[in-house]
Amino acid sequence: ASIAAKETMLVQFCHDWMTHCEQARLLLEDVSTAFKGTSLRVYRFDIDNDGDSLPIFRKMPRTRVPAMVLFKNGEVSSMYDGAIDFDEFIKWAAEQSGITPVEVEPSLRRFAAATEANKAEAAVDQANSDGSEAQAEADHTEL
Repeated sequence: ASIAAKETMLVQFCHDWMTHCEQARLLLEDVSTAFKGTSLRVYRFDIDNDGDSLPIFRKMPRTRVPAMVLFKNGEVSSMYDGAIDFDEFIKWAAEQSGITPVEVEPSLRRFAAATEANKAEAAVDQANSDGSEAQAEADHTEL
């Protein structure tokens, strides 16, 4: 993995074992499709398994993952910080890169569909419980 000096690159730095990174991977795949055929290159670096990406990640002004970073000419141009939302992220990527996506169709929104399904499932779970189970589950993550 390397950051090309003459390209505009959108890079996700992640840990493959993290749930948040898996969710961000779906978003990144949708974004990659939206910018396919443009000069924006989209990459995903697993900082645990890609030894070349870890030193790059460590030089950045933030260290939490997943980190979505836009590079221009080999330098950090912008970093996305916020809730992962397809429409907002596409808008951010287009504005920061100066590159217009070629396709932003609802069919690309696998991430958005998965997010909506998760919200609906959580609402059903919440309606079927008295809240104590939901709170207990929110207090820990099964590994």
